[in-house]
Amino acid sequence: MDELSKQDPERPVYRSLGNILLEVGDRDSLESELKEAQEALNEHLGRLIEREESIRKKYEEMTESFERS
Repeated sequence: MDELSKQDPERPVYRSLGNILLEVGDRDSLESELKEAQEALNEHLGRLIEREESIRKKYEEMTESFERS
């Protein structure tokens, strides 16, 4: 998104749609869509980190239980 703001307003900006590049006319809507996508990815990343920590904790508990028996 930083690069989008650095881009000269006179130069066209393109969005990838599958294997096609489409020129974007409204940079503001593109920027808001990119911010929304980034926020969604950050939320997903947070959930994945929490899940990983939970799995690691459970693994450690199971390992300790196995070693005691």
